[in-house]
This record gives sequence, C-alpha cells and structure tokens, in this order.
Amino acid sequence: MFNCLTVMIVLVSLVGCATSSYIVKVDAIAEADISAETFVIESGLKEGNDNDLRFKEYSKIVSNSLQKKGFKPVADVKLADMVVMLSYGISDPNTKTYTRSVPVYGGQNGTNTTVTNNYGQKIGSFQTQPSNPYAPTGYQSVTDEVTTYNRFVLITAYDAKDVLKPRAKNEKFDPKMMWETKVTSTGSSSDLRKVFPVMMLGAIPFIGNDSGEQQVIDIDIDDELDSKVKELLSGNQNQSKRFPAASKGH
Repeated sequence: MFNCLTVMIVLVSLVGCATSSYIVKVDAIAEADISAETFVIESGLKEGNDNDLRFKEYSKIVSNSLQKKGFKPVADVKLADMVVMLSYGISDPNTKTYTRSVPVYGGQNGTNTTVTNNYGQKIGSFQTQPSNPYAPTGYQSVTDEVTTYNRFVLITAYDAKDVLKPRAKNEKFDPKMMWETKVTSTGSSSDLRKVFPVMMLGAIPFIGNDSGEQQVIDIDIDDELDSKVKELLSGNQNQSKRFPAASKGH
C-alpha cells in the first residue's frame, strides 16, 4: 500500500527526470595506424582566439573526450605529437511551416423532432441520437511552425612536427593530417553550450578512428544529472589506454 511518503518520492522522481533526445551524426576518418599520444588544442576558427572563454570551455570538453580515448594533453606544442584544431558553430534559426488536418468533435447532439396532433398542435418533442456520437463532425487545418538549428563540431588532428617545421615564405601551410572527426546535430535548442557535450558523447567512440561512413547515434539523457556529461564538463574520469584505430564501421 502506498503511503504519503511513497507518493511524494514518486512525484519528486517524476519531476526530476527531464530527459532530452538528440540525434548526433558522426563522420570520422583516420590513418590506418596512429601512434601519436600527446596533443595540444588550438582554435580552428577563422577568427578564433585561444583565449576566448567559449573556446576554453569547449576545448576542455574536447580534451576530456580525447583523454577518454587514451590521448594525453601537454602544455607545450613542442612536446606534442598532435596539434588538434577545434572548430564549432551553430546556424541561424531555420523555421518551417507544416499544415495538418485534425478531426473536429462536438455538435453531434442528435436531431430534434416535434410531434403534433391532427390539428397541428404541438403535443411534445423528442431528440434522436446520432448513430456514432464519437465520430468527428469534420476536419480543420492546423498550421504549426517548427524552428531548428544546425550545430557542428569539427576536430582535426595534425602531425605536430609537420606543423612546426620551417617553411619558405611563399610555401603553402599544409601539414599532415592524422585524423578528423566531424560531428553534426539538428534540433530545437539554440544553446550550443548545452548541446556541445552531448555531441561529444556521440563522437567519442570514433575519435582517432575511421567510421567508414557517417554514423547516426540516438542519445537520450537527463540534461541535469547525466554522469557522462558531468565527466566531460569536469574532467573527473578514468583514462583509457590508447589502442590502434578500429576497422571501418557499417
């Protein structure tokens, strides 16, 4: 038998579970064998600044994601095996209008019939019921507006030695790419700070690996309580050992 305390606990549990659903798409490509272990992260944005507060927040999440794959951060690029360039962004709102038909109920009160005598005098009335009182009386068009945003995260790892090597004045800067992971997501949230760690959760299995083709991942999480999101934000996690790139997915 439920008591008052049990009911209160159930109600609190229901209120506290705010689950959100995300669809994250990951397209990753990598060399067949990656022996690099250490990395530094730099901004890959055209007008990016490594001291930008948003970049610092996002790069911390990426760094924690890389550490989950066994990579190790270093403070000096001269000590790094990889220079990881981080780019990210969100589109302007994309609003689409959809029209749908919905049934209209009500108004089915039957038919009023008046009874008269032979002299035309009213002696009573009765109401006939419709054959199906629960059937819709018709349909009406309803217009809905849906606004979505396209979010992306691009992580590209270059050979640090190739990045640092001296180049002639007119020589093109084209360092050797080691791997690249592209993450995209479309949804109703315009808050990239909220969605960014979720996108990285979907990307982690493919970082430094080759996905073979774009992978689509469905993620359902509790935005406030999910432990994996908290790990990416805080950095409190167990570091994995570094393994060679996985084979292509299907």
